[in-house]
Amino acid sequence: MDDQNPRYPDETARLSLAFALACCWLIAGAYLDSWVHNHVPELETFFTPWHAVLYTGFLAAAAVLLSSFVGNLRRGFAWRTAVPRGYGLSMIGLGLFFVGGVGDAFWHELFGIEVGVEGALSATHQLLDLATVLLVSGPMRAAWQRADRTERPPDAVGSWRTQLPLVLSLFVTLATLVLISQIAHPLTNPIGVSEVVETHDGHFHGRSDAQVLGVVSVMLQSALLMGIILLAIRRWGMALPLGTMTVLLTGTGLAILVMDDQYRFGPAVIVAGAVAELLYRWLRPTAARIWASRLFATGVPLVFYLLYVLTLMATDRIWWSVHTTTGAVAAGAATGLLLSLLVFPPQAPE
Repeated sequence: MDDQNPRYPDETARLSLAFALACCWLIAGAYLDSWVHNHVPELETFFTPWHAVLYTGFLAAAAVLLSSFVGNLRRGFAWRTAVPRGYGLSMIGLGLFFVGGVGDAFWHELFGIEVGVEGALSATHQLLDLATVLLVSGPMRAAWQRADRTERPPDAVGSWRTQLPLVLSLFVTLATLVLISQIAHPLTNPIGVSEVVETHDGHFHGRSDAQVLGVVSVMLQSALLMGIILLAIRRWGMALPLGTMTVLLTGTGLAILVMDDQYRFGPAVIVAGAVAELLYRWLRPTAARIWASRLFATGVPLVFYLLYVLTLMATDRIWWSVHTTTGAVAAGAATGLLLSLLVFPPQAPE
């Protein structure tokens, strides 16, 4: 076999779908475990029902991937190339997850159960975070490297029947990044309302560091959301199935707002997801339509955080000035615009 061009097995539809569904199971367990950490601080043991959901999801993903690995070894593939292209890093993620899971059990027994922000920062949880991102993004990487063998118009909408594993992989990858960074997410730590104090003249004020966290969280989450979306558009253009943008924005938004019971933002998240889908279909952002891509990358976070701020103003006391509030929304939009310059850079002169 040529070491410069190693032979890999083909990715089957059964493998990609089964693995993507197992990853959804794994991430559902991760969200459940995180919710419990946020709501039941008196936990004192590693052996809990929510950990069972998390680790059985991992076992399901491992079973799918390892069965493919072993089967391809028997078919004569070398161990280094016994999984389809794109799944090599998922194999590394499996190993890291196993090490992190065992280490997490010992960590909890030695130092106790993490509470609040500690859950995002403990060493074993960060190793599990890295492992999870490598693991669940396998179908996305495989689809990236897979040649499109069908003849179709460039603007044809993709089929859910063939691209469901891709969309699920995009979703769980983004959901993992959002969960990891929930300590700096406007839907779990609402801007402008923390430690609000009413003054004698009827106005409200708060700590300036809350403003900093609020603006930075808007920029961070805009970067994560638009980073995944623009990367997908760079590779698949308009071929993503109808509803993909709604799944990515609304799905991850509804999942993360549960962490701190911020259900009041649900309507804003749902509307923002629908608007993102409409903008995607109307502007048709692709690598060949640079300005459409710029407008899309700016408009999605602009709409999302404008609806977010309006919801916040309607449901709570917000002490931020109009300068800071509108500036936070603009910062999210600017982050999307800057990311579009990286994903779709201006053409260099010949």
